Amino acid sequence: MKRRTFLLAALVFATSCSALKNPPGRPSQDSLVVPPSEIMDFDLLYGKNCAGCHGQDGRGGAAIGLGDPLYLAIADNATMSRVTADGVPETAMPAFAQSSGGMLTSAQIEAIVHGMRARWGKP
Repeated sequence: MKRRTFLLAALVFATSCSALKNPPGRPSQDSLVVPPSEIMDFDLLYGKNCAGCHGQDGRGGAAIGLGDPLYLAIADNATMSRVTADGVPETAMPAFAQSSGGMLTSAQIEAIVHGMRARWGKP
C-alpha cells in the first residue's frame, strides 16, 4: 500500500513538473509581436502605407501608379526615397519618414523603393 501511495505521489509530482515547462498563458515564440519599426516586408509596408492611394498592384488609384514604367524610368531611387520620406507639399502625398513626422524608418522606406523596383521595373 505504501508503495502504491509513493508511486502515485511521484506520478503526480512528475506531471506537475512537466506542466510548469509550458504554463497556460505563456506566449510561444511564434506568437511574439514584432515592433512596427522592424517590419521590412515589401508587401506589408506597401499594403499598409501606399496601396490605399497608389493601388494594390501599383497601377494607380487616387494617385499616380508607382508601377507605371514611365514613372519608374523618370524617377530614380533617391527621388522616390525623398518623396516617400518628406511627402510633396500642397498635395495629398504625406511624409512617411519618422524624421518628418511619419511612421516609417529610413530602412523601411528603402525597402519600399527597392521592392517597387524589383516588382515593377528596373532603375
